[in-house]
Amino acid sequence: MNKPATMPETVRLVRHEIQNGCVSLLSVRELPDVLARIVRLMRREGHGPVDILAVGLALEEAVASAVAHGRGRSARVWWGVTTMTVKLVVEEESTPTQQPCLRDRLERSSSGGLTTLQACMSWINFSRRGNCLAMCRNRSQARP
Repeated sequence: MNKPATMPETVRLVRHEIQNGCVSLLSVRELPDVLARIVRLMRREGHGPVDILAVGLALEEAVASAVAHGRGRSARVWWGVTTMTVKLVVEEESTPTQQPCLRDRLERSSSGGLTTLQACMSWINFSRRGNCLAMCRNRSQARP
């Protein structure tokens, strides 16, 4: 497992290299449309069902934590898909004085939020403020 550069550079670098899309979400109900776009890109690039499931679970966990329980009640999601990786950034749109942050909620989640992310993704990293999460899934198999 390759680890990216240390924070805060990781989130900034990943966010700037992502080319496929960015959207602001006000509700978890908006996630299926975003996920459908990401899945289409993943299939086009040859990612298999295991990778698609893992990315879907991780994205749902991160967005649910940011939107449903977030400080600002909205999140911005960036994504980039290549033949070898899927990179995602989830950022709470909030003010820095509000508590708790995305990182804290995922660490304390009764659904095992941080554990889910670590199991599904090749690496995850939080910004120093804890309101922004960068994560990557390396391709595990070729399309049959």
